[in-house]
Amino acid sequence: MFITSFKMPKGTFTLSFIAAVILSAVLVVSLNKEGSKAVEARNSQSVYDYISSFHIEVDIKALKEDEIKVPAAFNDVYYNYNKIQKEQGFDLEIYKGKTLKRYTYPIINVEDEGSLFAEVMTFDGIIVAADIYSTNIGGSIRPLK
Repeated sequence: MFITSFKMPKGTFTLSFIAAVILSAVLVVSLNKEGSKAVEARNSQSVYDYISSFHIEVDIKALKEDEIKVPAAFNDVYYNYNKIQKEQGFDLEIYKGKTLKRYTYPIINVEDEGSLFAEVMTFDGIIVAADIYSTNIGGSIRPLK
């Protein structure tokens, strides 16, 4: 068995630790787009509260919960969808290859009742995407905010 040791110059460990803390802070800030805040949503009630904060009324009893896997490589549909998400401060690029929990509620306070839905996706209890979409012919999709 061979054992070796070395002595670090004074202050090297402290300097390395400070650099690691600063790098971690920079990564967190860069992942959390400017001005956006991580919104915790660990259950359907907190997702409902988030949607309601935009004065959108949904049918809580008609909630559909499922999971969706974000593809590792985006096609045109995902690039366009992610543009909508970026308008709100979200970015699905970070979640490529990950499985998200999706909450879908019918919207009830609009004329197209039954054809408009509010959709929120979470990862580890944090909202990472949200939208309103229509199932009418020529349907549309737009930001929740």
